[in-house]
Amino acid sequence: MNKVRIKPGYISVLNKLSCKKVYVCSPLSAPTHNEIEANMLSVRNKCKVINNTICGVRAWAPHAYLPEIIDDSIAEERALALDFGMRLLNMSDAMYVFGARLSDGMKSEISEAVRLGLVIVAEPDIASAVSRFVDTIPEVN
Repeated sequence: MNKVRIKPGYISVLNKLSCKKVYVCSPLSAPTHNEIEANMLSVRNKCKVINNTICGVRAWAPHAYLPEIIDDSIAEERALALDFGMRLLNMSDAMYVFGARLSDGMKSEISEAVRLGLVIVAEPDIASAVSRFVDTIPEVN
């Protein structure tokens, strides 16, 4: 079992941690273009709330904006977007997870956060799913 710290809670939990850079992890994929746009707006708003609520913290989520300028159906552009996201994650002190489900992209990001030893704050409605998923990740020595 991984020793990653998963803290169920909301943005206020981040305030108790001394993290300055927070990677926001949430679903982007959806059946329709309108639902994808709604997911982008949702994560933008979450980042704004975190940035405006906690002094000195920067929250970022590449999937909040990249889909507007990068075509996910072109392999080279998709790879660029995924690489950019992982680079931001590697610069982060913590991860904040929210949403109704864990997408494949989120699982990849959470796996990397576990490998990096980041604190993961997950909203209560998804925290148990995050914990169960983390328990399936092979421990890295």
